[in-house]
Amino acid sequence: MKKVILAGMFISNICFGSNFDVIKNTQNNKTVYTIEMSEKEQVNINENEYRLTVKEVADSRCPEYTSCWWEGGIVVNIALTTGTDETVETTLIYGDNSIEAEINGYSIKVKQAEKVNDTYLLQLQVLKK
Repeated sequence: MKKVILAGMFISNICFGSNFDVIKNTQNNKTVYTIEMSEKEQVNINENEYRLTVKEVADSRCPEYTSCWWEGGIVVNIALTTGTDETVETTLIYGDNSIEAEINGYSIKVKQAEKVNDTYLLQLQVLKK
């Protein structure tokens, strides 16, 4: 069911040209953005103070119905650009050995990743420290 919902969101965003969802919440007096997007997409966060871009997604997970000695993960290369066009690039990993990043006072991690056809749909969490 989750795949159908994610696929529906992706298709509707392509067909209607709308931006992917950016949900802003507050947890423990800190701002948390939950962003749903795919490869090569850009979203603005914190009232256009920053632009987050998913530059590339690579999947090194073990294929279904095979035996592997390492689980692997989804590697997501992102860029965070400030209003002054200063860009910082980093790599996130989604899987058993997940890696998140801290850039310019934001903690960024991949909360969910789903491959639909040849496109990866990602849910990123951005926490303003």
